[in-house]
Amino acid sequence: MATAEKRFGRLDIAYLNAGVGGAFGPIAETSVEDWDYTFAVLTRSVFLGMKHASQAMKKHGGGGVILVTASIAGMVGGGGSHAYSAAKAACISLIENVAAELGPDRIRVVGIAPGVISTPLVHRGRPDKYEKQFSHQPWPDRGEPDHIADVAAFLCSDDARFITGETVKVDGGLLAQGVALWGTGKDNTFMKSAGVNRGSTGEAMVVRNLQSGDQKQ
Repeated sequence: MATAEKRFGRLDIAYLNAGVGGAFGPIAETSVEDWDYTFAVLTRSVFLGMKHASQAMKKHGGGGVILVTASIAGMVGGGGSHAYSAAKAACISLIENVAAELGPDRIRVVGIAPGVISTPLVHRGRPDKYEKQFSHQPWPDRGEPDHIADVAAFLCSDDARFITGETVKVDGGLLAQGVALWGTGKDNTFMKSAGVNRGSTGEAMVVRNLQSGDQKQ
């Protein structure tokens, strides 16, 4: 935030977009360390971003926009692992509560909840491997980063000046028809292995196969 102020003289928009896949697997197999890592990247970072962005915007006056990347996984069961889903649900709650707090300062707080979007966080360099995930949505086009960028640009613009405390689904209608992206019951992908997905951070993903007991990175 300080760097933005130094370069531009003020802060008008903060987009809190950092994310990883985080901890996955049965809850009994989730370590405290992987749980804390997931919430540190997905939720604590949003808290810190809101805290410091709001101070910068109040200091210069004139309001601003704090935009958060949430997820449909935080809105419904079956959209992600329990840790990822809980962290994103916390983000959605933060958006609503902080929007109410900052409204009098003309600072809007809004979110985007992507569905399945073709990014390295989803396919980890293997788009063909995850093509099946896109078949769950009713809209025929695959989710692309540009779909998120277009909504982000709108929410940060004056065209959305009366929208705050809202998280907009950008999911090709996935939630409209119901979701079980990773299977159900014992066939759920997250029940067959455990570990932590560190996304596109460059850090190795750790996976423990719960059926064979093997661990790989």
